[in-house]
Amino acid sequence: MEDYEREYLVSRIIYGKAIIDFRDEILVIYPLTMKERYLANREFKRVYENSLLSGIYTRDEMLEIMIEQGVWSQEDEKQIGINKTRIEDAKIKVYKSFYRPKAKDKAKEELEQIKKEQYGLLERKHSNDSISKAPESLFNRRASELTDDQVNLVSWSMLYDNIGESMDSPSDDVIEDDDAIDGWLIQERRKRDKESNKYKLDGFDDKHSNADEVYIMASSQEEIDEIYDLNDQHGRRKVKSREKEVVAAGDDGIRHHNFDDMRVKKMSDAAAKFGK
Repeated sequence: MEDYEREYLVSRIIYGKAIIDFRDEILVIYPLTMKERYLANREFKRVYENSLLSGIYTRDEMLEIMIEQGVWSQEDEKQIGINKTRIEDAKIKVYKSFYRPKAKDKAKEELEQIKKEQYGLLERKHSNDSISKAPESLFNRRASELTDDQVNLVSWSMLYDNIGESMDSPSDDVIEDDDAIDGWLIQERRKRDKESNKYKLDGFDDKHSNADEVYIMASSQEEIDEIYDLNDQHGRRKVKSREKEVVAAGDDGIRHHNFDDMRVKKMSDAAAKFGK
């Protein structure tokens, strides 16, 4: 976006009204007052509830019908969640490779491919939405009087202020690249989530500080995900490798000391001991 375009957009948002050319006239569009917003929401609520009574499907009901008819599947739903993580991972790659042009371009290509796949899934999932229903100082006015654009501008301004005040704040070039700054934000969020999970296990690490591995029991999928996220990249690779070995072993199973990583560790320990 050029500077003049940015200044125009900011001035329009601060002004709070939209000016448009319509045929031979110039129209000024005023934002809704609190009364008008309330009346609009009241009318929406009335129409929505009448639609439900007349038999219009909710999105959840429509999704069940699509699954029954084979238009959508649980695997598709699962893939949407997987793609969200893949998109985040790809954006982190863009951020980390920002100053290596070839690697950055490759990461951006990967990101665009995943986005395209995700958009295709979402378009198919919401193809029937038309027949279903789903439920201050800057502007010198109270927050409740701000337009939607002004609220968004304040939110984004606060976000970029926080980025600039961070001790690990990225360069201006990274900030100006949407994918790269998304990658930085995702990486910082994951760091915070990991630290938060560590606090839940406060004191646990101290009891097992000399252990090579620590096994933690989980009672839900959410806890499983939180525990898994405590692993670093090496730990995650080990988990995936062992999962493949367990599947390959089938009913015969596999003993802990026979995992590939344990065999490698045993050989490394023996080599280190022999070297001494």
